[in-house]
Amino acid sequence: MLYKKLVASVTKMLDHYMTDKCTAECEMCCFACSPQKNNVMDVGLLRQIIDQAAKMPNINTVRFSGGEVFLQYDILVEMAKYASKQGLRTMMTLNTRK
Repeated sequence: MLYKKLVASVTKMLDHYMTDKCTAECEMCCFACSPQKNNVMDVGLLRQIIDQAAKMPNINTVRFSGGEVFLQYDILVEMAKYASKQGLRTMMTLNTRK
C-alpha cells in the first residue's frame, strides 16, 4: 500500500525547453545554449502545449528549462501563471550563473 501511495505522488512532468539563450556557454550543456543564441518558443504554441498537458491525467507539472529562462522573465511569468490557472504546478531550471 505504501508503494502505491509513493508511486501516485511522483511528479509527472512536462519539461519545456523555452529558450536556447543563456548567460553561459558550458561545454557539458546538453542543449548547446549560449549567449549568442536567441531562440524563444512562440507564446501561442506554448499555451497550446500547456492546454494539452492540462488535459492529460498523467501530467501535473510543467518545468520551464532551456538556456537561462529568467532572460525571458516576462514570458516565463506569464506562462507560469497560465499553467497554474490550468491546474498545473510549475518549476524552473536555472543555470545559476551570472
